[in-house]
Amino acid sequence: MTEQMFYKGLALDGFQKEAIQAVSLGENVIVAAPTGSGKTLIAEYAIEKCIAEGKRIIYTSPIKALSNQKFRDFTQNYGDLIGIMTGDVTINSDAQVLIMTTEVFRNTIFENPERLEHMWYVIFDEIHYMDDLERGTVWEESIIFAPSHIRFLALSATIQNLNEFASWIEYIRESKVRVVLEETRPVPLRHYLYLEGEELIELEELEKNKKIFFKKKKKKRSKKKGDKEKRTPFIQTQMSLIDKVMENRHLPAIYFMFSRAACERMADRMKEENLLSTEESKRMEQILQQNIQELAFTEEEIQHGKHIIQLLRKGVCFHHAGILPVLKELIERCFSTGLLKLLFATETFALGVNMPAKAVIFDSLRKFNGIREVYIKARDYQQMAGRAGRRGIDQEGYVYSILQPHRESYRHVKQVLTGKAEPVSSRFNLDYCTLLNLYHRLGDNFFEAWEKSFASFKTKQQKRKPYWYQNMIYQVEAKLEVLNRTKYIQDENLTEKGFFAMKISGYEIHISELYFHGLLSQLDPIQLNALFSAIVFEGRREIHGKRFQFSLSSKMRKKAKHVLGVFFRIERSLGILNPIKELDFGMSYATDLWSQGYSLTEIEDRVEFSPGDVIRNLRRTLQILRQLEKALEREEKGDFILLEKVKEGISLLKRDMVDAEAQLKRGLPSPDQSAIAAALKKAGFLD
Repeated sequence: MTEQMFYKGLALDGFQKEAIQAVSLGENVIVAAPTGSGKTLIAEYAIEKCIAEGKRIIYTSPIKALSNQKFRDFTQNYGDLIGIMTGDVTINSDAQVLIMTTEVFRNTIFENPERLEHMWYVIFDEIHYMDDLERGTVWEESIIFAPSHIRFLALSATIQNLNEFASWIEYIRESKVRVVLEETRPVPLRHYLYLEGEELIELEELEKNKKIFFKKKKKKRSKKKGDKEKRTPFIQTQMSLIDKVMENRHLPAIYFMFSRAACERMADRMKEENLLSTEESKRMEQILQQNIQELAFTEEEIQHGKHIIQLLRKGVCFHHAGILPVLKELIERCFSTGLLKLLFATETFALGVNMPAKAVIFDSLRKFNGIREVYIKARDYQQMAGRAGRRGIDQEGYVYSILQPHRESYRHVKQVLTGKAEPVSSRFNLDYCTLLNLYHRLGDNFFEAWEKSFASFKTKQQKRKPYWYQNMIYQVEAKLEVLNRTKYIQDENLTEKGFFAMKISGYEIHISELYFHGLLSQLDPIQLNALFSAIVFEGRREIHGKRFQFSLSSKMRKKAKHVLGVFFRIERSLGILNPIKELDFGMSYATDLWSQGYSLTEIEDRVEFSPGDVIRNLRRTLQILRQLEKALEREEKGDFILLEKVKEGISLLKRDMVDAEAQLKRGLPSPDQSAIAAALKKAGFLD
């Protein structure tokens, strides 16, 4: 019988024990386990071990919200020993423990590798994100190019090709990787299907009921006079299922929907019902007041949050990316107390943030991908469903999925609900900044780096390379040709323009083209902000508020579009699959107003965007302005007049809710040495 191991007073499961022992030995470790099984505990052990032993460690996450949450959690016990670096925030950048987004870690490898000289471990949380079409390459590049002395602790959802993935890391890192796999959840899940117009059935009954999927599709119901909402039968289905969940006493519950507007509508439908007892209402009021004070809400934030606070008082709310960051923080804190009984949320709530519930509800197993409606992946279903079942509280977790049989594909439904999690694929797709860095470092040996990709590893045993692999290589070759034609590379060396772009991480082509064509020097700070807003903004339609004019003239907008259009057309002529983004001035008017000192409330009256979207776009604008500022400061013969205008533009943006750093610091504790020692002792690292 193996000896029981404890950490923080908790008896460890077998997989946690194995992983922690591997970390103690300084091994590379990949841990794959279901959501809610306790992977985070392993990361916490590695971090506290480093703190106790005076070693340095980096924790990376796929989203800023998760990075911020980890920073708050660890700062609670360890104060200034913890630092954070995301695109929005830099606090204690020389700290012993650094929390980063994966993009920042990848950028550090190329821009400032000496910062990584004394790092012992890097933790990759949610490493299966390497499969993400748009951002997955960042994880792959980080694994390939990280300094060889660094050890990895990778935390993953269950994936099909785990051993192949580990073998690839062993191959490129030339170091053994311990694979720790756990397939059993500590809190088992019970899955229910709610068939529109039918009774609730258990997942095991899906096969027996498969004939209903082949019935003729229902005729569209005409909207009768007096109907207040479309799709009334489906709304009735939604409300009926919520009633059943409440009858079964399966609250708190997360109700996943793939639309922000739908989340808000459903929360509003529930606002007449108070889900809290008298005693719980009193506790909720105390928690609200305490957190509003701790988070130092401004009067404007309270005004914006009135509706959300009213919903929270009823034990119900919604959560999505369009909400102000400080209000999202408030909602998450309330949910963690167990008093927020029903939360309507988009899928981002499932990613990383540790917010378990008793039950999870899926409004649909399909979502719109920007082109058409598609079924979610089995891995995504498992991750979201895994939020059900609170360890140490619930004996079981409950998962409910609404199905509309006349609109569903039985084969796809079965794959989502019962299929194996999809394998992780290579998304290796170097951006221009990375290409320039690699070309500068490796020159003609550039393609040796490509040979280290997961895609290359997967095809090594094949005599004839598959089409998709050949196309990936072509894309890299084509991008190099684009850089040659646009004078970033000449005579097999980087030009001044190439070195400039190499210093910018994110929208490096947009900034470099506009800078070297002399457009940026013609703008004042407010106009610069408006133009940079157009670089980062991605809207479905162009909205300038009520068609007000903004600082950037029509002539200058056309010039900027023309400059970037030349680059774009060269990409298209060479068959680049993901060319640079076109300028979108949809949020530039809001950026103008903010730069002129308008409040968010005043801006909201003039534009058709949610407050959270406005703040997020302003923060992203600020982020790439800082990239330009950094690049100009490194230039030997830089444009110092432009640099001063960029600095002024940054100061105009960085105020109130846009200042993410100030917001993160709100309510942060400052533990002294005795408190830090007590935390380490509790974790078992001090006698």
